[in-house]
Amino acid sequence: MKVISYMSDEGTRIGILVDTKAKYHYVLLIDNPIRIRKLVKSEERYFRDVEYKGNPYPVSRALRHIKRMIKSWHGGMKNVSKEVKSVFK
Repeated sequence: MKVISYMSDEGTRIGILVDTKAKYHYVLLIDNPIRIRKLVKSEERYFRDVEYKGNPYPVSRALRHIKRMIKSWHGGMKNVSKEVKSVFK
C-alpha cells in the first residue's frame, strides 16, 4: 500500500493504492462516499506519489485520517463497505 495522488476527470483525488491485479488497480479514494475504486491499469499514468516532509507519505497516517473522515461522513465503520473495512484490518 502507498499513498498516491490521482488526477481524474473530476479533479485531483488523494488515495491509497490498495492492490494491483492483472488488469486493475484497486484504490481507496478520499471522496464522499469513501469506497474502493477499480481503475484500469492504463490510468497509472495519472498517479503520483504523495510526499510528507520530503519522504513518502506514511500509510498509517493516511489511514488514521481516512478513519476520522469515515466517522464524520458515514457515522462509523459499520456503515462502510466490506472492502473498505478490509483495508483497516
